[in-house]
Amino acid sequence: MRKERMMPVQGSGTRPRGYIPESVARLAYRDYGRRYGQSFEMLHQRGGFEWGEIVAGLRGDQSPDGCKQAGLDLLAESEATR
Repeated sequence: MRKERMMPVQGSGTRPRGYIPESVARLAYRDYGRRYGQSFEMLHQRGGFEWGEIVAGLRGDQSPDGCKQAGLDLLAESEATR
């Protein structure tokens, strides 16, 4: 069985840097690629997504407002679990 490649995730604010499976990153990339035209490999080279971008991408809305809302939702969730 082949081990899946892990993709970097940029840390920001209270969210640490991390890694996600490539398959999850590719799901988040679908809207990003259409919207911004950056290749998946270039995204990987620049350090990957930020956590809010992943959530926004999985929701299908990586617009600036979609990313901002995803970041706010992550912040609220992390504060609720403290």
